[in-house]
Amino acid sequence: MKLDPTLKKFLRFGLIGCGALTVASAVVNLIAAWQLIEAAEEQSLGITRNEFVGAYGVVLAVGVALVGAGLGWRK
Repeated sequence: MKLDPTLKKFLRFGLIGCGALTVASAVVNLIAAWQLIEAAEEQSLGITRNEFVGAYGVVLAVGVALVGAGLGWRK
């Protein structure tokens, strides 16, 4: 199935834009989780700082994959 070139361009920009927003959000949340969560919060939330960082690391990887898919989509 062939896509209109204009639609392809919008889809590529959409993938790159969503990926960039996801990466920025993940980086901010990684920094915030690392600096702001202390032992008392870990105990009250029932989740450790490393688990937060791991979850946002997955979000960061998804954002990088979206940007890569947008930049790599040529045909």
